[in-house]
Amino acid sequence: MQTLWPGLAVPTVVASLGEASLVSSRAKSLRVILSDTPGVVTQLTLPATAWGLQFWTTDALIWYSVDALPGPIPPPLPDLIVPADAFAVGGVLVPSLLQVVTLPDDTLTHRLYVVSQTASPTLLVTCLVEAL
Repeated sequence: MQTLWPGLAVPTVVASLGEASLVSSRAKSLRVILSDTPGVVTQLTLPATAWGLQFWTTDALIWYSVDALPGPIPPPLPDLIVPADAFAVGGVLVPSLLQVVTLPDDTLTHRLYVVSQTASPTLLVTCLVEAL
């Protein structure tokens, strides 16, 4: 598992809890129902001691980003050559697939932004925090 990672929201584990849940002795979970209007961004302020996040949903694709507004969610590109400006800020949470993200070790307050093209999907966010 990476520590002191300088980048923001670097995926560390997909599809399993991996080492992330074993290292932290404290976790705070929150179930969030996103807007009933597709495309509306929901903002979550994370604790300053957070070092990682776990996301889980069974409803729909959810686009997420840390410390920057996500998207817009780009459509799939069928082209053989993809230009650099086709990339959008953030990542995608796939239903029924656990996503774990590492936050920078800077003790700053970070914000998580989530948005979906589906109405009212439910998102479970577990914030891994440093044990005091």
